[in-house]
Amino acid sequence: MSEKRITPISSRRFVDVGKNESETREFLKHLEEHGYAIAASVANPGEIDAAKSEMWDFLEGCRGMDGRKDTGVRRENIDTWHDYDDEGRRRWMGSPSTGIISGMGVGQAPFMWRVRSLPGVTNAFAAIWDVGQEDLLVSFDGANVFRPWQYDNDWKTRGGWYHIDQNAFNPGKEGKCCVQGFVLLTDANEETGSLVVVPGSHKHFREVSERNTRGQRHQGTLMDFVQLAKDDEVLETCGGARLVCARAGDLVLWDSRTVHCNSPALTEGNKSSSSSLKPSQCNWDLIRMVAYVCMTPSSWATDDVLEKRWDAYVNNLTTTHWPHEFVGGTMRPNLPSNDPSLLSEAQKKMIGGRSSEPPASATDSIQTPLTEKQREARDLLDQAEETEAKGNHLGAMRLYKQAYRLDPSLEFP
Repeated sequence: MSEKRITPISSRRFVDVGKNESETREFLKHLEEHGYAIAASVANPGEIDAAKSEMWDFLEGCRGMDGRKDTGVRRENIDTWHDYDDEGRRRWMGSPSTGIISGMGVGQAPFMWRVRSLPGVTNAFAAIWDVGQEDLLVSFDGANVFRPWQYDNDWKTRGGWYHIDQNAFNPGKEGKCCVQGFVLLTDANEETGSLVVVPGSHKHFREVSERNTRGQRHQGTLMDFVQLAKDDEVLETCGGARLVCARAGDLVLWDSRTVHCNSPALTEGNKSSSSSLKPSQCNWDLIRMVAYVCMTPSSWATDDVLEKRWDAYVNNLTTTHWPHEFVGGTMRPNLPSNDPSLLSEAQKKMIGGRSSEPPASATDSIQTPLTEKQREARDLLDQAEETEAKGNHLGAMRLYKQAYRLDPSLEFP
């Protein structure tokens, strides 16, 4: 399905979810019926500005994979936003094809914790699972940024990578068990690109899983990431794909069974007026900035998972969107360890649930040596990222899958 066949949709933005009984009821009804919903204004303008500034702090502070102190990215200089610097070294940390940032400790970055801790976020997830805010675990998910492709057309991400993030053939995942989300730090519309969903597709979850995992089910546990064939019938039978328009500060949520992806801009926007300008003549900014967030009941997690989550916090690890499972995805970055004593009590609950104080194994910050297979998997992961950055998406996908087979704990982008 091409970008031209995606229709922008301005859905109802539900106010005071988790506090206003009537709005909450309608919000949950919309999520149940359509597979996605929007909780309006969970972040105010001051919180948005603070999170954006902290996200730039993160981007500017990312260390180079070759030992550089930083990669040279600077928010005020758009010429430093390219994938590689003049010497061919990786500079921009986001995926060129999807905008996803999942490495360099992003899962524990200050802007991520700012967003996770917003009352409007925890209120919404508490309403979804009908539990108290103190009974939720949070994902150590990443972020997503789109650069202004009007300045450099190579920065335009790809669309059409429709997938679900839950596999009906994995035990315990036959029904609703995860609702993903992100908080927008910028407006989302047809001129910026955004999340694309196929409304109602979660009701065809088992059939979608079956059609797109036929060659894999003999292998035992399957990846929850299930990419759809380009001509999968659900893309048409559910009425087509919709680009979800929303405002900065909104929390956009979708059932993990819902077919989705992200898409670049559907329109040219102001390309004609800006493409001839020099950097010094235009105040360029990122056109999409989101922080992913997912929460599930802490009672769903085992003690082992809770202990691993504390280790992930201390050692700056990023995971996938599953809070109650420990599905790691990134190598330990060369960053100072985080101090659990600096967390609020609510944040400690988000990490450890009933284990609201870190175990000694976490605070000791012991770096467990990687196995030979894990090292090989991470080498393949690096190769995949480099391959994807050069535009070879099919080759990158093959490398990602090889890495996953060696180490199933790796995050699959």
